Amino acid sequence: MDVELIAIAISAVASVLAFISVRSIKRINSKLERIIYLKNSSGEVKEISIGKDDTEKDIQDYLNSALEYEKEVGSILKKYRSQLIHNYIFESNKHKYQIDYLLKHSGKNYFFEVKSHRKPLSSGVVSRIIDQLPYNTDGNVIISKSGFTESALETIKKANKNIMAVSGWGREELTPQLDEFAASKGIASQASGTP
Repeated sequence: MDVELIAIAISAVASVLAFISVRSIKRINSKLERIIYLKNSSGEVKEISIGKDDTEKDIQDYLNSALEYEKEVGSILKKYRSQLIHNYIFESNKHKYQIDYLLKHSGKNYFFEVKSHRKPLSSGVVSRIIDQLPYNTDGNVIISKSGFTESALETIKKANKNIMAVSGWGREELTPQLDEFAASKGIASQASGTP
């Protein structure tokens, strides 16, 4: 009997310590990195991840890099024989959302959200993206310059929204993955000429 009580007490203490550790790690991470949202004169909103000690120049350089990365993705998507809409805005549940790219092909809609965070996308960031994706789409792609955490990939799998995770720093890494997505949906590129 005493052994069972000791085991229960140890288990309870371990649970409390685990809870405190998780809360502490979340606080430390939130102090090391912040996500800010910038809105330009056209109403487009960009999400960027900045470090606690980043200067205004660091933020500007990072924003320029993120915009260039998004443009690079767009230039890859343009090769598909489809209508491509950049910064597509739609309304859902009385909220307006903006998705980086909408590819329309043969009456089907494919959404692409591009993230240029410095670290792999976390489950929390991916959850926010998934919540913003429209329902009843024919396919979604989340593209991350720095990859995804394991928990983020699990979140994508569990979302049941037909989402593909793509990661890479440039055209050489991104193109084969996006071609794989396009081929799985029957979308031909201008170069290949075949679905």
